Amino acid sequence: MAVLTVLDIIKDEGLLARATAIGERMRERLRGLAKQHHVIADVRGLGAMTGLELSTEGDLHRPATDLAAALKTEAAKRGLIILTCGNYNNIIRMMPPLTIEDAVLDEGLEIIEQSLVAAMQAQH
Repeated sequence: MAVLTVLDIIKDEGLLARATAIGERMRERLRGLAKQHHVIADVRGLGAMTGLELSTEGDLHRPATDLAAALKTEAAKRGLIILTCGNYNNIIRMMPPLTIEDAVLDEGLEIIEQSLVAAMQAQH
Protein backbone atom coordinates (compact mmCIF):
# COMPACT_ATOMS: atom_id res chain seq x y z
CA MET A 1 0.00 0.00 0.00
CA ALA A 2 1.21 3.46 -0.91
CA VAL A 3 0.39 4.93 2.49
CA LEU A 4 2.69 2.45 4.23
CA THR A 5 5.48 3.36 1.84
CA VAL A 6 5.01 7.03 2.69
CA LEU A 7 5.13 6.27 6.41
CA ASP A 8 8.32 4.25 5.88
CA ILE A 9 9.91 7.20 4.05
CA ILE A 10 8.91 9.60 6.84
CA LYS A 11 10.53 7.29 9.38
CA ASP A 12 13.62 6.36 7.35
CA GLU A 13 14.39 9.94 6.32
CA GLY A 14 13.86 11.32 9.84
CA LEU A 15 11.26 13.79 8.59
CA LEU A 16 9.49 14.19 11.94
CA ALA A 17 12.73 15.32 13.58
CA ARG A 18 13.44 17.55 10.58
CA ALA A 19 9.99 19.15 10.87
CA THR A 20 10.68 19.90 14.53
CA ALA A 21 14.11 21.37 13.75
CA ILE A 22 12.76 23.56 10.94
CA GLY A 23 9.93 24.83 13.13
CA GLU A 24 12.22 25.64 16.03
CA ARG A 25 14.64 27.47 13.74
CA MET A 26 11.85 29.51 12.14
CA ARG A 27 10.08 30.41 15.37
CA GLU A 28 13.32 31.38 17.12
CA ARG A 29 14.20 33.75 14.28
CA LEU A 30 10.68 35.17 14.04
CA ARG A 31 10.43 35.70 17.81
CA GLY A 32 13.63 37.72 17.58
CA LEU A 33 12.01 39.75 14.83
CA ALA A 34 8.94 40.24 17.03
CA LYS A 35 11.12 41.85 19.70
CA GLN A 36 12.14 44.47 17.13
CA HIS A 37 8.72 45.05 15.56
CA HIS A 38 5.67 45.37 17.79
CA VAL A 39 3.33 44.73 14.87
CA ILE A 40 4.10 41.03 15.36
CA ALA A 41 1.52 40.00 17.92
CA ASP A 42 2.27 36.28 17.95
CA VAL A 43 4.54 33.61 16.52
CA ARG A 44 3.22 30.07 16.75
CA GLY A 45 3.34 26.74 15.04
CA LEU A 46 3.54 23.00 15.07
CA GLY A 47 6.40 21.18 13.44
CA ALA A 48 7.49 23.10 10.36
CA MET A 49 4.14 24.91 9.98
CA THR A 50 4.56 28.39 11.44
CA GLY A 51 2.30 31.43 11.69
CA LEU A 52 3.26 35.07 12.15
CA GLU A 53 0.28 37.12 13.37
CA LEU A 54 0.34 40.82 12.54
CA SER A 55 -1.65 43.32 14.55
CA THR A 56 -1.61 47.05 15.05
CA GLU A 57 1.18 47.64 17.59
CA GLY A 58 0.86 44.05 18.81
CA ASP A 59 -2.78 44.40 19.94
CA LEU A 60 -4.45 41.09 19.08
CA HIS A 61 -7.80 42.89 18.95
CA ARG A 62 -6.60 45.08 16.06
CA PRO A 63 -5.57 42.80 13.18
CA ALA A 64 -3.21 44.36 10.63
CA THR A 65 -4.81 42.96 7.48
CA ASP A 66 -3.38 45.65 5.20
CA LEU A 67 0.13 45.13 6.55
CA ALA A 68 -0.11 41.36 5.99
CA ALA A 69 -1.22 41.95 2.38
CA ALA A 70 1.64 44.42 1.85
CA LEU A 71 4.16 41.97 3.34
CA LYS A 72 2.86 39.25 1.01
CA THR A 73 3.30 41.58 -1.99
CA GLU A 74 6.79 42.66 -0.93
CA ALA A 75 7.85 39.04 -0.42
CA ALA A 76 6.58 38.13 -3.91
CA LYS A 77 8.67 40.97 -5.37
CA ARG A 78 11.69 39.34 -3.73
CA GLY A 79 10.85 35.88 -5.08
CA LEU A 80 9.16 34.35 -2.02
CA ILE A 81 5.56 33.18 -2.13
CA ILE A 82 3.80 33.32 1.23
CA LEU A 83 0.16 32.92 2.20
CA THR A 84 -2.08 34.88 4.51
CA CYS A 85 -4.75 33.19 6.57
CA GLY A 86 -6.96 33.66 9.61
CA ASN A 87 -10.33 35.33 10.00
CA TYR A 88 -8.83 38.70 9.09
CA ASN A 89 -6.07 37.48 6.75
CA ASN A 90 -3.51 38.98 9.12
CA ILE A 91 -1.50 35.81 9.71
CA ILE A 92 1.44 34.91 7.50
CA ARG A 93 1.44 31.13 7.11
CA MET A 94 4.68 29.35 6.33
CA MET A 95 5.06 25.67 5.49
CA PRO A 96 8.50 25.01 3.99
CA PRO A 97 9.26 21.59 2.54
CA LEU A 98 10.91 19.24 5.00
CA THR A 99 13.78 18.78 2.55
CA ILE A 100 14.69 22.49 2.57
CA GLU A 101 18.35 23.25 3.22
CA ASP A 102 19.08 25.48 6.21
CA ALA A 103 20.70 28.13 4.01
CA VAL A 104 17.58 28.35 1.83
CA LEU A 105 15.35 28.50 4.92
CA ASP A 106 17.47 31.34 6.30
CA GLU A 107 17.23 33.14 2.95
CA GLY A 108 13.43 32.89 3.08
CA LEU A 109 13.34 34.22 6.63
CA GLU A 110 15.59 37.11 5.59
CA ILE A 111 13.17 37.93 2.76
CA ILE A 112 10.28 37.92 5.23
CA GLU A 113 12.17 40.34 7.47
CA GLN A 114 13.07 42.65 4.56
CA SER A 115 9.49 42.50 3.28
CA LEU A 116 8.04 43.34 6.69
CA VAL A 117 10.28 46.39 7.00
CA ALA A 118 9.39 47.52 3.46
CA ALA A 119 5.67 47.01 4.09
CA MET A 120 5.81 48.97 7.34
CA GLN A 121 7.69 51.84 5.67
CA ALA A 122 5.17 51.96 2.83
CA GLN A 123 2.32 52.36 5.31
CA HIS A 124 3.88 55.42 6.97
